[in-house]
Amino acid sequence: MYKVIFAATIAIGLMAAPLPLLIQNAAAQTEPAKKTEKAKKPPSAGLMAMRERQKKCAAEWKEMKAPVRSRRE
Repeated sequence: MYKVIFAATIAIGLMAAPLPLLIQNAAAQTEPAKKTEKAKKPPSAGLMAMRERQKKCAAEWKEMKAPVRSRRE
């Protein structure tokens, strides 16, 4: 009987020991992060041109795929 009580006491002690460490880490993670973001730069001409090409290609892709979808349905 004493072995069971001793084993249970040891098990509870081992489980409870790391709790303060976990609580401190959890509290540190839930604190709001300090805002150190820099002001965003406006997009460059090259970046804007790339986005326009992507939009154009996406529209062309949709047009090409439209007939394929109608055949499957």
